[in-house]
Amino acid sequence: MFRQVKSVALLLVAAAACGCNSGSQPSPPEESSNHTPVTGSADDVIQDFSEFYHNAGSFRVNSQVRAELQISFGDLPPGYEPMEFSREFLIAAPDRLAFKDDEGAVIRSDGEHLYAVTPDGKRYWRGEAPRQIAALLDHQISNLFRGPGMMRPLILAGDEPVDALDSQVGDLEYVDKEQIDGVSAHHLRVTPADSEGESNTGVEQIDVWIAAEGDPVLLRHRFENSPKRTQVGPNEFINASMIITETFSEWEFDPADVDEAVAFVPDDDALRFAGLGGAFGETNPMVGKPAPKTVLEVVDGETRTLADHEGDIVILDFWATWCGPCREELPLLARLADEFQNDGVVLYAVNQQEDVEDIQQFLTQENLDITATLDPKGEIARDYGVGGIPHVAIVGRNGVIQAVHVGVNRDLSETEREFREELQALISGRNIAKEGLPH
Repeated sequence: MFRQVKSVALLLVAAAACGCNSGSQPSPPEESSNHTPVTGSADDVIQDFSEFYHNAGSFRVNSQVRAELQISFGDLPPGYEPMEFSREFLIAAPDRLAFKDDEGAVIRSDGEHLYAVTPDGKRYWRGEAPRQIAALLDHQISNLFRGPGMMRPLILAGDEPVDALDSQVGDLEYVDKEQIDGVSAHHLRVTPADSEGESNTGVEQIDVWIAAEGDPVLLRHRFENSPKRTQVGPNEFINASMIITETFSEWEFDPADVDEAVAFVPDDDALRFAGLGGAFGETNPMVGKPAPKTVLEVVDGETRTLADHEGDIVILDFWATWCGPCREELPLLARLADEFQNDGVVLYAVNQQEDVEDIQQFLTQENLDITATLDPKGEIARDYGVGGIPHVAIVGRNGVIQAVHVGVNRDLSETEREFREELQALISGRNIAKEGLPH
């Protein structure tokens, strides 16, 4: 029992680096509820809460978030930066979701595909739907929820608590029975633990309020951390602390419009992007421009130019042997270039300011049979607007830069999917810089 209780407690506070408060009032429990309230211990409350949400097939909930960031700099008095926003979730276990917030972010999962859509509906990303909605905690899309800590309702849709996370809960305490905007609530407090199983002193406390009457719905969650010292310049530091409270309201179970709510049909003129960064970030200024005419010096002494590959699709990967993400991505690109070689796909690994001997030694050690080229002064990188590595530019058959990728997704399989979709579209003759990917 204690193992399960600790797991559920963790799920309530998982990724608590971002949580929420509001003046919004939670909906009072339905008088007709047949649920038998529990009393007394944290274990009983959590067990009741867990069983209730495990048996809830689908639900809709609104939330109001208040984040309070306190910053102090040197001898100056502390400053406060409050942020407030509202959100709406509709979740149908195990794999369907509709989400939106008041800034317009829209996320849908219809059980087959996962979509993220810009506020104007003109740009979107599509990926594979998760088997469990709670799996989105570890997905790159969590950034659109403003961080994993802002994904509490998704955790409630999980099939079972995650046993592997048990050790991360230090202490679970029943504080008191209190009133939250006129609703009786169990107030629980969780102290996270560090890797040694001791309390994590960076987090002062995490508080959760669960309805004590009617259905045991989540009413409020509050996260508070202790000040963190961060260097912002030479001999310059700031201290920052955060208090985030989220108040949930208008819980609706088994809503009738699930199928309609989770569906997404793009407009004909909407552009689909392979990566979330392409859909939601600013378009790289090099995309859509003719590729700079540069001479590529191969490590074996030969020289190449893009003119040598007129009609081909050229991948330029700017990298270095010391760059960990580069070392992860380069074999992936090598495999894709080999797979699509007969379709006119060519890879050049443009090394940044390293010796030929170091490059060749690395390629031999990693058993990489690729064409590596030199950029000893970083001039080619500057021509292509490279600010950091890995940086990948894909040049289409028309000599125009069709896509740019900076950095590596923490999920390499997702990175591979993005590159594969773009290459397949280019091979088919699509101008993805202008038209996006096929719907």
